[in-house]
Amino acid sequence: MLNLQKVLRDEVESFDKEKTLQLADFGAGISNTTFDLYLESKNKNISFFLLDIDQKVIDILNKKIKDDKLNNFIAVWANVEGINNSRLKDLSLDIAIVENLFHFLKNKKSFLLELKRVLKPGGKVFFLDNHKAMGKSVFNQRLITTQKAVEKLFEEAGFLVYPIKEEENFEKDLHKYFFVAENVQKFKINNN
Repeated sequence: MLNLQKVLRDEVESFDKEKTLQLADFGAGISNTTFDLYLESKNKNISFFLLDIDQKVIDILNKKIKDDKLNNFIAVWANVEGINNSRLKDLSLDIAIVENLFHFLKNKKSFLLELKRVLKPGGKVFFLDNHKAMGKSVFNQRLITTQKAVEKLFEEAGFLVYPIKEEENFEKDLHKYFFVAENVQKFKINNN
């Protein structure tokens, strides 16, 4: 099992079962991580939002949601590079998954502001980037960055980054990394 799934499952299991956990998968793709989390978790009091920019992917997800009667899942077409582009409510999420998306983004800072807008204070981002595995789908090498640089962007945006212990993390590889970032500063709209 990928560390992302283990750490994410542990976080979901520790959440107050009396409250509905609000979780969004940004750049969901076919969303194996999210569906696996739902199947493996004892906590079924979760609302899942699956966001992707590809309408064909959204159609596939909606078919799976309908066929499998997954009433707590919603697939949403969204271009997440910009404030309000996810179409989610302000301060509505407890957890955001950002898996194999970041290296595709041209406007990374704008995306981080969108995460800030939708995450509740204390909400967490579970971040994984494995652009080496994406092979030729990484169309613009200039968009790729190191874990240290990505963590710095998160910190500058008001997140506290939690490194994963060496033995729990992927083998050392500049092309794949995983961390958890907590929203520690409230989102403020700059009207300048």
